[in-house]
Amino acid sequence: MSLERGKTYHWAEILDELDAEDRPPRYALHRDGRVVGFALNRWQNPKAPNEVLVGYGEGRERFAEMFIPEKPVIPVLIKEKESDDVWCCAGRFKFQRVSDAPADKNRRVKPHDIPAIYKIIILTEETNQP
Repeated sequence: MSLERGKTYHWAEILDELDAEDRPPRYALHRDGRVVGFALNRWQNPKAPNEVLVGYGEGRERFAEMFIPEKPVIPVLIKEKESDDVWCCAGRFKFQRVSDAPADKNRRVKPHDIPAIYKIIILTEETNQP
């Protein structure tokens, strides 16, 4: 099975397909210290899949810093509501740019859902989808 754009998957299926570790930070699906996918929720990443708001703690900063120079093409999965038990594959995306400008971050901060932003990773969809 490969993660296909527009299809939904349960968490265990995603981990299995990507051979990802089931440990924090869960937004950055990872294996052996490398980011192999992003799992984003809509309430904390309202512009996903094109924008990843990276917060602080649980190693989030470290995985963002590893992803940026590697620039892999990875699947991005989105969970629309907290009550959902499935994630929708938005496609395969690649790094476009990053911002840590205070003005950019301040425009996106919301006290309850997005308390602080470390960096904003901007992605673009890969045009050559498998």
